[in-house]
Amino acid sequence: MALSYSSFAAALVAYWKLDETNSPYYTDSGPNSTELTRDPGSTPPLSGTGIVGNAAQLNWQSPGPATRLFASGSKLQNNSFGFSFWLKPAYLNPFDNFMAKEMNYTNAAGYLRVAWQVHLLDNNGSGAAPIELVVRGDNRTNGNFFGSVVSAATLALFSSTSNWVHVAGGYDAASGKLSLFVNGAGATNNGTAGADCSDGSSLSIGSTRNGMDFVTFSAATFIDDVQLYDGLLTATDVAFLRTNPGQSIGTPPPFTITQVSLNSTIGDVLLNYQFLNGWQYAVDVSSNLLTWVEAADYNGTCECNSLALSTSVIARALGNPSPSRLFMRLRKSRIALNGN
Repeated sequence: MALSYSSFAAALVAYWKLDETNSPYYTDSGPNSTELTRDPGSTPPLSGTGIVGNAAQLNWQSPGPATRLFASGSKLQNNSFGFSFWLKPAYLNPFDNFMAKEMNYTNAAGYLRVAWQVHLLDNNGSGAAPIELVVRGDNRTNGNFFGSVVSAATLALFSSTSNWVHVAGGYDAASGKLSLFVNGAGATNNGTAGADCSDGSSLSIGSTRNGMDFVTFSAATFIDDVQLYDGLLTATDVAFLRTNPGQSIGTPPPFTITQVSLNSTIGDVLLNYQFLNGWQYAVDVSSNLLTWVEAADYNGTCECNSLALSTSVIARALGNPSPSRLFMRLRKSRIALNGN
């Protein structure tokens, strides 16, 4: 069946793979060529192995402040938004920032000086903190509060990890709905519709500015595969992005059939293929290339790469007697969520 990638019709706005090993520039693999630039007034990022390819390491070195990467342009000016990125923390402090949409200068309190941000909250008493997405709008709405959502999962503070963490979510300005997923654990909240996040200010990763002032400060972490969308991401969107790092919504890569073999003794057919993890596959059969019948449905989440069709399965699809010619096609039928 056809796949609807998002009920909110989120479109990719920018995609920074962060594969470059020398800042200050990171190219955009999305449709708008919106370059990500290192703020020369912040600590230069380092580079290391990413979830796919290389990753940028946001960090702090004296005199600081911590790394700020920013991008500007009309395509980034969206009131509704979605995001997806991967983290491998090196050292996290309470209230460290990951990603934000900045706003034009205002003399409000520091925490009101970002349109929206994805950041850590305070220590929960057990040496860990949840992530929060908070939406306040830009300075034309004077730092109003449009809602927040707190992650169901937490990240360990004051320590490093060798594990990559997937973070995704967003806000829908028409309904006020917010979502936040950390390693697939989702949380949603109903905020207020109408946040204005499109005053022309930059999108930032790490530390953020309001005017010339730094108002939030970056976590010390590797970050990779940063994607920005113009609408809220659904659970299906997030599941696809989490199971397929290096890919974006709406353009799933082709898969490859690598071998087809026939057991001439018993008539079974074996297909070997390069699977795309997280997808359900279907095999259709035909005797004339005009009429196709689905013979088998197969879950690719087990990370297997072969599928056998017995003579009885083929006969059940095409009927008896067995056709003199057999045509087969393998297709992705849908995303398989939670192994189903």
